[in-house]
Amino acid sequence: MHCTEVNAGTLTALVKWLAATPNARHAVIEGYYAPEFAGLPLVLDQIIARDLETCRALGVQGFFCDAPGRIRPTGIRFYQDYLLGQALHQTHLQTDSLRKAFVAFAYPGAATMTLEYFAMLSEAFSNCSAWRGELPGRVRQLAENNFSGTLLPLERFNRHFSLYQEFSETDEGVAWERTFQLIHDARHLMDDLLEIKLPDQSLDRLLEAEKQLRFAELTVTLYDNIIRSLTLGEDEPAMREEAAIRLRQVVKRMEELTVAEGGCGTGEATALSASGLEASARALLLKLQQRYSLPYDRVYVE
Repeated sequence: MHCTEVNAGTLTALVKWLAATPNARHAVIEGYYAPEFAGLPLVLDQIIARDLETCRALGVQGFFCDAPGRIRPTGIRFYQDYLLGQALHQTHLQTDSLRKAFVAFAYPGAATMTLEYFAMLSEAFSNCSAWRGELPGRVRQLAENNFSGTLLPLERFNRHFSLYQEFSETDEGVAWERTFQLIHDARHLMDDLLEIKLPDQSLDRLLEAEKQLRFAELTVTLYDNIIRSLTLGEDEPAMREEAAIRLRQVVKRMEELTVAEGGCGTGEATALSASGLEASARALLLKLQQRYSLPYDRVYVE
């Protein structure tokens, strides 16, 4: 999330570095391909455009991405590579026109619906640095202490990551409930797309995107049930028990899905191990089983 408040320390350090070395040529390395985001269908065009604009305004001459050397762009990630390529010869990225141009080229016969799909993903993952970047570390800290303590607020993102949407005059980031809803809305749209008779080129790319979406759905569902298990109060026993049962269900499903390991295409891992919370999820399940003293015979329809 391109947020001045969250990134204040980084921006301050960058300005000091530029001022201290006025005769040097400066470059910034960004982490758009960070391992924690591997496999997720991120649409980061608006964030990348704002980051580039900020760097240019500060006088930075070079802008690089810290990406694995053997990365193979697939699904939605292909658009990110296209966008960064356009940045090499465009002073200001017009993300709306670039998104339309890419979709028209890559998804003939499905451009309008795919644009809607991209818009959903763009909003859904605009706060992923909070929940996929910082939140797992907080969960692991709690796991080390037998899950004693509070999950929220996060230290870095603080009020910029909330479970429920709060309407205020300032941009506090996309709330978790909104991210969860958008990913499930994206599933309905993807299912509609795959029912259309499409050229092979479009269908092949949509099938790649669909696998990324499956991983995203499972990841978001895993995180949601971990969050609910750790934040629901003692006065909500039925909801806490449901979260525990759903957590067990999603862990099983993630054990059965394989994804590219680290996004490099050099091997495969289970979706659970790629989620960043495998050990914590298993530890939490054990604790919840002890709490409810039941074998989780009930199953909820996803």
